[in-house]
Amino acid sequence: MDSPCADSPTTSRPPSTASSPARALLTALPGVDDQVADLFLREVQALSGEVAPVADRRALTAARRLGLGRSAEDLAGLAGGRESERLAWLVGALARVDLEGRYAELTE
Repeated sequence: MDSPCADSPTTSRPPSTASSPARALLTALPGVDDQVADLFLREVQALSGEVAPVADRRALTAARRLGLGRSAEDLAGLAGGRESERLAWLVGALARVDLEGRYAELTE
């Protein structure tokens, strides 16, 4: 099983989540850093529209490289809205594409 932070970003926060109250609460917990917070927020947006749209650095990198958009809002539009479970799936899949470097499979 992959580490819970294996596919989360390692550097700067995307604007859509940089100063969210949810992020502040999460990172105040012992052992929860920005990477864990990104992963959690990315996945929980399927259940709660209060944190959506969230797209971490990996997802946004993949979205840009694949011509799908440049922001979490762009991805929300593709997924059918900010509160769509499809948004969480799309963002998770894009993060995985970037982590595994699987761009060629999607552009052939």
